[in-house]
Amino acid sequence: MKAKEFGKSYLVVFCKGCKAGFRVQDEPVPEGANVQVAAAQTLTCPGCGHKAQYQPPEIRVAKYQKEGPGKRGGGAS
Repeated sequence: MKAKEFGKSYLVVFCKGCKAGFRVQDEPVPEGANVQVAAAQTLTCPGCGHKAQYQPPEIRVAKYQKEGPGKRGGGAS
């Protein structure tokens, strides 16, 4: 997968296994685009290899702003 570009938005999901966020596609979403995912997609997490089906509401647009722990909800408590 291509490197993420700072300040660009991407279609992402959160792994149902390890909870890490990952991109659905390489290309960024054009600024101001109204993205609507029409059908469920079966995706594999690049981190843990967990394969799951994601419904359209689970696939969202997120802007890449900085490196983080890669887990939804933050890092260690």
